[in-house]
Amino acid sequence: MNTKSFTLAVLFSALLISFKASKAQNKNFEKAYFINKTDTISGYILRDSELGLSKSFYFKKNLSDEKTLYTPNDVEEFTFASDSITFRKILFRLNPQDTISDPRFAKVLVKGNTDLYKLQLSQKELKPIYLTEIDFVYVLRKGEEYFALSQEETMIDTFYSLRKKYTGLLRALFSDCEKLATFDFDAIPFEDRSIIEITQKYNSCLAPNEASKDYNYKVKAVSKRGVELQAGMFLPKNITNYLENSSSFSIGYFWDIFRKDKSKLGSIRTGINYMYVNYNYEKHDFVEHFLRFPFYQQLNFRPFTSKVIPFVDFGLTPILSTNNKFEYLDIIPFVELGGGIYVGRLRFSTILTNTRVSLKADKLLSIGVAWTLHKQD
Repeated sequence: MNTKSFTLAVLFSALLISFKASKAQNKNFEKAYFINKTDTISGYILRDSELGLSKSFYFKKNLSDEKTLYTPNDVEEFTFASDSITFRKILFRLNPQDTISDPRFAKVLVKGNTDLYKLQLSQKELKPIYLTEIDFVYVLRKGEEYFALSQEETMIDTFYSLRKKYTGLLRALFSDCEKLATFDFDAIPFEDRSIIEITQKYNSCLAPNEASKDYNYKVKAVSKRGVELQAGMFLPKNITNYLENSSSFSIGYFWDIFRKDKSKLGSIRTGINYMYVNYNYEKHDFVEHFLRFPFYQQLNFRPFTSKVIPFVDFGLTPILSTNNKFEYLDIIPFVELGGGIYVGRLRFSTILTNTRVSLKADKLLSIGVAWTLHKQD
């Protein structure tokens, strides 16, 4: 089978598979429960980004039911069963001068005399402050009041400034605990562990007999894994008619691993596959066999739970290669750049392989289609 025929077969198979993929509607709904003013209701909640969940969530009593949208006006709290991540309704004001509080769902970090939450901010809320890698605030509930703990990083021309607004607020809010009178609040990093620790110390000081619980969430990695087919052309720099004189195909297994607590859009893709390559050079046929171990850093342009996810990736692929007579065994790293799109359980991709660390090196251009067996949390 030549490259063109193989490519058409792959694409035709993809269309057939996509019909089945369109039926997979419930894969992102997870076992969960929510609490309203009177009841605790179990069912399934659509797993979304923390920013999305801060505003609303979709719920199904049973997976076969129609989904229902809930907002902070309807629900007090909801929890995912797999990792016990809990979101609770809070009243939020990013700036103290704001007169209207916005009801939001925030992730619970500490429950006690004083509660601590973590809330993701939208791009609109981040402006005009230039925040580097920080797109969230902590929120303290003391009594009936909610206080936003934020760190602002601003850049005006070439002048950079950092305002640790949370340290002064913590000092003021925790001033009724004598044990913390000499505590160095300015040294507290803007991170979960440190903010949780000082909140727990304050709760122990002010209400030693009252239970105070911190939520040490262990967020599991999400992985998409499955079978991948590729077809393409080997592009030696001295061959001009690539379509007639070269072809390649491969089959393999891949893992795409996403850590929700480490990155919003980045994932690591790895796998193993066999590739067959042949090309004609100066009237001689050359055949090579590759055993490939790709390792890519992937940038996804939509949340990992979305049905349609465009992506680009870049990586290094160690390869064991030999010829058709198995006369040698080389171990070489190939640099690869690619991109594509997930559509349901299908992944379409294009990969350009550079066979040496040189822009003038021989290249390999491949298109592929992959079928995701299932997603694991």
